[in-house]
Amino acid sequence: MTGRKKSEKELGETQYGGIILGVGLLVALILPFFKLGTNGTKILFVILVATGLVVGILNLRSSKSVAFMVSSMVLILLTGPFLGAFSQYIYSGQILGSMFGNIISLVFPAALVVALKELFLIAKD
Repeated sequence: MTGRKKSEKELGETQYGGIILGVGLLVALILPFFKLGTNGTKILFVILVATGLVVGILNLRSSKSVAFMVSSMVLILLTGPFLGAFSQYIYSGQILGSMFGNIISLVFPAALVVALKELFLIAKD
């Protein structure tokens, strides 16, 4: 019976992580349309990093941590080339760059926490 409650707790934490990630992504995508100023941008960065850390901590018990890290790495590594090609051929505005910068500010801390957990698990074995 305890094993069942533990899995329900893990399921709840994973769902909260997904919800928090979704809200963070919405904030990261919407706020570049508003002029926040220097202090507002710094505050937004701190909020996104803190949210990413919370998402990473909530996903520590998830069995899909490797898939989470791989998708995060792909997103982070392909953002630069995509923005370069997109701005060269289609659109050269700052809004898209701010959106992707915000997304990376959210995703990188989460991926870092999950990667460190996986590294400790590998070292422990």
